[in-house]
Amino acid sequence: MNIFFGMIFSTAVVFGFSNIQLAAQTATATFEISAKMQGGCEVMKACAFYIMSPNGTINYTQPGILDGEAKQKTGIMDAQDFLVLTQSLTTGHLKTLENSVFTGTCPSYNDGEDYTFEITRDGQTTRLDTCGNLLADDPQIDTLISFFGIFYGELTK
Repeated sequence: MNIFFGMIFSTAVVFGFSNIQLAAQTATATFEISAKMQGGCEVMKACAFYIMSPNGTINYTQPGILDGEAKQKTGIMDAQDFLVLTQSLTTGHLKTLENSVFTGTCPSYNDGEDYTFEITRDGQTTRLDTCGNLLADDPQIDTLISFFGIFYGELTK
């Protein structure tokens, strides 16, 4: 089984519990991710965003449509899955992604969603954009994008 599919699956299972408890894990104080949607969701002022803290906790916010009440959810990645993600998003890998150039048509041009990530590792922040960098088919980025659907599904139950 692909390790990142396993990460997505186990993350979905973790988020499926109503009372998520912080698992014992080693904090990576120099690793943080902020992610946000943009594109078609902007018309209704409902673009979701999340922050993944150095211990694997994810705080997700789904703004209310047209400034309605926002919904929030907090979850935590399995310690092993978080370790795999942090080890995979190395400084070198991030630099390669940052230097890549997207040349296709952005989904947001047709009311779809694009994603922006700011990944801080070892004191350096890398900004990646699915409409500016070539991020398609990168398993780590696919995992980060999957969190939007996982959390949205949890909020709409």
